[in-house]
Amino acid sequence: MRSADRPAPTGVDLERLDATIARGFGEAAESATADNLAVVVTHRGALVAERYGPGVGPDTTLISWSMAK
Repeated sequence: MRSADRPAPTGVDLERLDATIARGFGEAAESATADNLAVVVTHRGALVAERYGPGVGPDTTLISWSMAK
């Protein structure tokens, strides 16, 4: 689900967040890579945005190394 589908918490610029996520998935001209499979963004403990690549969903197990700590 893209961030635009959720209410914006105070202090979160959803347009900027959506643009950043799009770059991470190779959807913007300045994107260096499109290697991301999933992105989940939280702000002060609340889910703000989530996005999944093809064949990936919220129940897909992914290797996350240090970022899952």
